[in-house]
Amino acid sequence: MAEKKKQTKTSRKEKGHLDGEGGFSSGHFPINQISERKRAEESLRKSEERFRVLMEATSEALYHMSPDWKEVRQLHSHSIFASTDKTSHSWLQDYIPPDEQPRVIAAINEAIRNKSVFQLEHRVLRLDGTIGWTFSRAVPLFNAEGEIQEWFGAASDITERKRTEEALRESEARLSAIFQSAEEAILTLDREQRVFRANRAAGVITGIPQDQLIGRSLAELVDPSFYIPSAWEKFLKIGRLHGEIGIRHIDGSLRIVLVSGIANIGVGQHLFIAHDITERKNMEEKLRKSRDDLEVRVKERTAQLEKEIEKRTRFEEMLRASAIKMSEEAHKRRLLSARLVDLLEKDRRDLAMALHDQLGQFLTTLKMDIEMLEGGNDRGVNREALARAREKTAGMMALVRDISQALRPPALDTAGVTATLEALVVELKRNSGTDIIFFHSNIPKTVGKDRALSLYRIAQEALTNALKHASAEHVFVNLIHTDGVLSLTVEDDGRGFDQSAIEILPSGPLGIEIMKERARDAGGSLRIESQPGRGTQVIAEIPIDMAGDEPEP
Repeated sequence: MAEKKKQTKTSRKEKGHLDGEGGFSSGHFPINQISERKRAEESLRKSEERFRVLMEATSEALYHMSPDWKEVRQLHSHSIFASTDKTSHSWLQDYIPPDEQPRVIAAINEAIRNKSVFQLEHRVLRLDGTIGWTFSRAVPLFNAEGEIQEWFGAASDITERKRTEEALRESEARLSAIFQSAEEAILTLDREQRVFRANRAAGVITGIPQDQLIGRSLAELVDPSFYIPSAWEKFLKIGRLHGEIGIRHIDGSLRIVLVSGIANIGVGQHLFIAHDITERKNMEEKLRKSRDDLEVRVKERTAQLEKEIEKRTRFEEMLRASAIKMSEEAHKRRLLSARLVDLLEKDRRDLAMALHDQLGQFLTTLKMDIEMLEGGNDRGVNREALARAREKTAGMMALVRDISQALRPPALDTAGVTATLEALVVELKRNSGTDIIFFHSNIPKTVGKDRALSLYRIAQEALTNALKHASAEHVFVNLIHTDGVLSLTVEDDGRGFDQSAIEILPSGPLGIEIMKERARDAGGSLRIESQPGRGTQVIAEIPIDMAGDEPEP
């Protein structure tokens, strides 16, 4: 319309001169020219009327701009901007945000330089004071010389569209972040069952880098034991999939995944979400095996408990029998204690009598000999008195030695248990005339004073019994050390006795019970094996500590 108006003005200029308002004076033209001008003016009026109707009917902002865009000559808008018919040079500051102005100016200069259509999506300051978006498009109008005479343009409010696009971008960004950060493997397959898209977790499950998964077929990922064709057909028919599938990892291991699939989320695209449940399946398998093992153990334990109950029943019976036996043993011990007290008193009486009668007699006569020596002058008598004194002194020394030997052999502390036993055997053999053989092996240098005394007393008692009661012709004494245990054996070929007939009574074999007590006090044990007419064997076993000990020579 403006171009037509301009062309009309140009035609009029060619035919006459401009009036004061830029029009031509009609006073110098013929009637036909006036009529032509009237028609042109009417046409221009109708054109402008149509332009105003167009501006009223459109929702866009319409504007006229100067050739250099420095001024807006006319602006019509219903919502984006305030309409105005006045020329404005501040339109850029009024309608365009400061940070957007350089981009708008750059696009305008490009359109001016190329004499091309200007179009740009940019932010604007809206009529309500908010910042919105508009799509602005302006075309240049040229004069006869081909220069831009003015610009005519329209601006559409695309704020809602841009907000929607921004929301979509944010949504897509969030979805992409979720897609990539999800712990579950997410895959999109196309019609040919090839990977169209995959996230990082898919690469972890398969062992194949995420970017290298794209384009791989489903058959390359799924374990061969899973038959794909029938499962795929069923999936496409139903539209959904849910179940466990074996995935073959690139390292050859089998991963069990729980897969959920949705068909046709897009054109020829199918979505699959897989959760690695390998550890859970392994744990379930372990639990199953553990449960089976537990059932087996429960059965075994039940059988074992039944045996233990049976064993406990037997043990309780043994305990009852043991309690009875312990009661009997306690009774025996009380009797033994009484016997030992009597024996101790007897030993004291014997010792007192030996000291009073024998030693006292020696001392009395020795005193008389000494007094005789003091008052006598006969050298022959003195010599006889001195001889008697020496003899009596030697007798006293022997008596003291015998008493000391009976109480505790001094050789135990000096020579050791082996030498002391050997001396005992030699003495008894000399006094009794019985053949007594002593054998020893690997005996430690020290075995402890209490153990040594116990072994000596047991051997002394056993030998005394063999010589006094068994009428033995041969007696064998063995002292052997093996694995920290000293074994003392005294064996004779005498008459023997019936062990079942032995009872601890006041008139019973006290010596046997004393030997057993000595063995128990030393931490060991003693047993006797005997049969009538087949001799007797006394076996004592006493443990010793070998730390730092050396065998006796």
